[in-house]
Amino acid sequence: MLVPIIRYCGMLPVLFNFFVTRAYQDAIKEQSAHHFHLDPEDTISFKVFVQLTDVDDACGPFHALPAKLTRDVLEAVGYSGITFLTDERIEALVGWDSVVKLTGPAGTVGLVDTTRCLHFGGRPRKPGKPVRDQLVFQYLLPTSLLFPVDGDAKHPRFLPQFDATGDAHWDALIGARFT
Repeated sequence: MLVPIIRYCGMLPVLFNFFVTRAYQDAIKEQSAHHFHLDPEDTISFKVFVQLTDVDDACGPFHALPAKLTRDVLEAVGYSGITFLTDERIEALVGWDSVVKLTGPAGTVGLVDTTRCLHFGGRPRKPGKPVRDQLVFQYLLPTSLLFPVDGDAKHPRFLPQFDATGDAHWDALIGARFT
C-alpha cells in the first residue's frame, strides 16, 4: 500500500492519523464536509479509504474530483479554501461525470489526495440502506507544518480515541467493547 503513496509524495510520508467515518446523518448539513471542499493540512497529503461495509450510490459514498479538474474549478471560482462548493457549481464547470465515487463491496480501497482534490463524503443514505463505515489512513509529508519544529512546540493529538456510542457494531469496530 505504501509504494504508490511514496511515489506520489516523492518521499516516505508520515501516518498522521487513522479513524473511522460513518455516513449516518439523516440530512445534508450546511457548511460541512457533505459539500465539495479541500482539506487544509498541507499542500500535498494522502488518504487511504477502506470500505468496511458494502457501499452503493444510496449509502453516502465518498466522492472526489481529480486534481487537474479541481485546479480548473479552483481557478474558475477563485477558491479561498474557506468556502464549500455546491454540486451545481461543479456540474456547471466540469460536469458531474468527472466526479469519482468510491463504491463497492467491503474491502474496496480508494486513494485520494484530499488537499489537491475537491471531495465530499458521508452524505445521508437512502431510507433502509445500511450505515456506510470507512477506515481512513491519513498520511502527511514530514515537512507538514502540523508537525512540531522544535522541542517547545505543542505536539498535536495524533490518533485520538473514539467514543463508545452504545451501538454494538460501532463499539466493537472501535474496540470499546469486545463482546
